[in-house]
Amino acid sequence: MPAASRKRNEVLLIACVTILLCRSVEGPFDGTIRNHRFRGLDSPLSGYQVNVERLMRDLIMNTGRHSFSYYASYGEGNDRVYGHAGCMNRMLSIQECSDCVRVAHMHRVQLGPFVRGAQMTLRDCELRFEDYYFFDG
Repeated sequence: MPAASRKRNEVLLIACVTILLCRSVEGPFDGTIRNHRFRGLDSPLSGYQVNVERLMRDLIMNTGRHSFSYYASYGEGNDRVYGHAGCMNRMLSIQECSDCVRVAHMHRVQLGPFVRGAQMTLRDCELRFEDYYFFDG
């Protein structure tokens, strides 16, 4: 086999392995960002931000376990945070739903850290938190 063909095959093999590895890290869900919105800045050390992180852990752990739609809140007074996460793709497993919500949270942290309200909508899941009550019912 000529050196150029061997090199081309090596590049193709590396590209295929890279694509497969990236896909396995993200999972079978589609983590493409469809929409995002952020509101209000906050101190990184505030009680509110501590409650946001508690809420995110809860949403990541429980959304798939609660029929792919889960509401929760943490804190009191001005530090109270309300949140919701949902998985739109009903073909996802419970773990895949949790992974999708985790990726939505990671995108939120990268794009809008320390905010008072956020909404991240991916292709297969969504995540929202606010400092006011927004639940329906």
